Amino acid sequence: MSHPVSLTHAQRVKRYGSFTFKASPGGDSPERITVDPAWVSKHIVAVAVPQLGGRKVHVHRDVAQPLLALFAAWEDAGVLSDVTKFAGCWVARFKRGKAGGTEKDLSNHSWGSAIDVNPQQNWLGKTPAAEGEPGSVLRLVPIAEANGWAWGGRWKTPDGMHFEYVG
Repeated sequence: MSHPVSLTHAQRVKRYGSFTFKASPGGDSPERITVDPAWVSKHIVAVAVPQLGGRKVHVHRDVAQPLLALFAAWEDAGVLSDVTKFAGCWVARFKRGKAGGTEKDLSNHSWGSAIDVNPQQNWLGKTPAAEGEPGSVLRLVPIAEANGWAWGGRWKTPDGMHFEYVG
């Protein structure tokens, strides 16, 4: 069975747009960047997710409906309780360990097209939590993939908390 895969950088830029940015060093996250406010105003929206108690999530406008559909699908399948922590979507930053790089070194979160779920149990570079273990996302994965989301747990360096919309 084929699984959705991450977009290449060129595909991501074509789909979600390119933007200028500058590094925002300091604080507890040296990977953070500041994105062109005009791009943010045009592309990033706040969407209330009912399954998160109406929490507003900042996301690329083209990902707003897929995000709502994903949470509804998880709820309909009876696995929403597996989402024990939603750790966000739009976070303008470099990939871990790539601070100070180029646009190609930006995290998919910089476009507002990726979400993180249950990070403590599914950290980057660690084996994702097994089914039945606290924080496991494994029952969420097939539903996410069926709805056009790629899962970072399938990567060479696993990132089990990470889901990104590839459509």
